[in-house]
Amino acid sequence: MVKKPPSDPMIDIEDKILELLRKNKEQGKDDLYTTEIAKQLDIASSTATKYLAILEAKGKVICKEKKPYKYWKIKD
Repeated sequence: MVKKPPSDPMIDIEDKILELLRKNKEQGKDDLYTTEIAKQLDIASSTATKYLAILEAKGKVICKEKKPYKYWKIKD
């Protein structure tokens, strides 16, 4: 039996966020705000905020702030 290496939960969450934003874009919808992302992925808003900031630093997502919300979309 071949054992798979344990998956990195950080990468899993990043991938889920990117996939959600990609699907949202493909459907021609507007950007998603942080709470929407958290609800759709069943994660805490603070977790979504953390990983969205990481993805923004990596240049994979773009944030547009419209107080009191931060809207996110996948970078083209």
